[in-house]
Amino acid sequence: STESIAECWQEWAEVRSASDIAELQEMGGVLPGAEGRIKPLYTSPGWIPLWSDPREPDYIGLDLDPDEHGITGQIINFGRNEDQHFLAASSFSELLTILHDEVRTGGWRATQISDGTQMLPWFGDPEDHFFNALYERFEERSTTD
Repeated sequence: STESIAECWQEWAEVRSASDIAELQEMGGVLPGAEGRIKPLYTSPGWIPLWSDPREPDYIGLDLDPDEHGITGQIINFGRNEDQHFLAASSFSELLTILHDEVRTGGWRATQISDGTQMLPWFGDPEDHFFNALYERFEERSTTD
């Protein structure tokens, strides 16, 4: 929901306002193939969370603060365990196409996972991280670019 997006963004704003933000920002980086497209930061106010892993504070989100060769609105990974960033999709439309393709081909079956308190809708293997499938597509694109 937009309320969840705003709450998450506010939590990251609090992280960015910490006194040790310079040290924290140095922890960020980009994976080979994303250099110059995504800023090598740990967090940015221009990164808007769209999709989260319900078990981890990790996100796929809109990048409204791309690096010099990036595209405003590109889709990237970020979060506590996602300090090395990759380009998940060049746009929200491309992300929806990827999701549709994965579901249509059976790569991500509809299932459920537990967040410890309730069962949540999930696409794909509950033992796998959906970021991995997006990263695999990024790697494939990076080797053909």
